[in-house]
Amino acid sequence: MDLQTHFSLLNMNQLLVLLLLSSGLQGGEIYSYTGSQCEMAKADIVMLVDGSGSISQDDFGRMKSFLSEMVQNFPISPNKVQIGLTQFSSSPKAEWHLNSHNNKQSLLQAIDQIRQVGGGTGTGQALDYIRNHSFKPGVGMRPDSKKIVVLITDGEAQDKVGIPAKNLKDTGVEVFVIGVGDAFSKSRTLDELRTIASEDIKSHLYHVSTFQSLHDAASNISTSICHAATELKQLPSYDPTVFIIRLVVLLLTLLIFSSLIFYTHKTTRGKQRAQQNDTELDYYNLGVGGVPEASP
Repeated sequence: MDLQTHFSLLNMNQLLVLLLLSSGLQGGEIYSYTGSQCEMAKADIVMLVDGSGSISQDDFGRMKSFLSEMVQNFPISPNKVQIGLTQFSSSPKAEWHLNSHNNKQSLLQAIDQIRQVGGGTGTGQALDYIRNHSFKPGVGMRPDSKKIVVLITDGEAQDKVGIPAKNLKDTGVEVFVIGVGDAFSKSRTLDELRTIASEDIKSHLYHVSTFQSLHDAASNISTSICHAATELKQLPSYDPTVFIIRLVVLLLTLLIFSSLIFYTHKTTRGKQRAQQNDTELDYYNLGVGGVPEASP
């Protein structure tokens, strides 16, 4: 390949890169998940539910309805998503483990039967408890599954949460936090939730004003958990018109550059052949003089 053609190819590659970048094919975007994509999830999820006395019975019932709604979004089975639940107040209590319910109907019945224990809010102790008891092979944890905790609480912890939260996350568990009520309108209490939640606070920390509002947030929370459970990104959704226009421009650019390269290459080869023919003629004419005239 001659030098001119080589540079033409380089220019075309650079243009293609620019077109691809401008068409929005780069990564790093946040995408939403649909139910069908959640079917790919393989996760061990532990719901860590506040059962302290500051939550009314009606609100505790609303929290149970929210849990049921969440369960509906996941494929519950021993090979896909398993869900355990621990209720905490002054002390934690495992309502059931990851391998206790292997289908959705059984899990929904278990949620309906939860009874609020009442008491204080020992969030730090509860985080230590699930690290030591819930994520173990003996109670259903699988080595190749995504480990997730969903904490739901209505108030500030009455113990330290920093070290327990760090120890839990250091084992590879991803922590989602849902704070409910006015207690988290203060920066100090909200910072406590930030300490517990995993990085990327935007997708791991949620604050709703009332337990009734949990229903409205269920879709977004389920989407984030599904995202973590699958560890896959959905293809970005484009404006079809813009995408088609950019695709047509890209194809036309390819066609034009291909034609230019072909024409340039053909012209260059033609010039090379002409120069070669001239060189051959010069070679054969070397040392050949004119025909001498006859003597009179």
